Amino acid sequence: MPDRERLAALLRAYPSEQTLAPYGARYGNDQATNNPFTAKGKGYFGQLPAQDGVATELSSIFEHEGQQVEHPLIVPTLNAQELQHLTAGNQPTPEIEMKAQQYAIDRLKRGKNPFAQQDELRYPIPKD
Repeated sequence: MPDRERLAALLRAYPSEQTLAPYGARYGNDQATNNPFTAKGKGYFGQLPAQDGVATELSSIFEHEGQQVEHPLIVPTLNAQELQHLTAGNQPTPEIEMKAQQYAIDRLKRGKNPFAQQDELRYPIPKD
């Protein structure tokens, strides 16, 4: 069974609140472990109401210095309108992509994962 099909079957069999990945699974390739599945976290803002339930990260990928970089689109540099645009189920605008990619690059330069980690404080949701 291909990896994507296996992941889909696992997610159907075990609702997210019953697993070790309560926010779902991210399909990609964790280069440190070569694992195609990693658990999603709470993101920078926690759970945000979204068109199809809740959103915490909304993963994307881009190329930087010859490497594929998986990163969240929901980052602290977005404003309220940009967050609402994403959680409404819309495709990211070029400005959102640029902000998210720059935030990921800045974190990578500091030796951090582009995704919020469990031990990081959550940011307040922008109001304007």
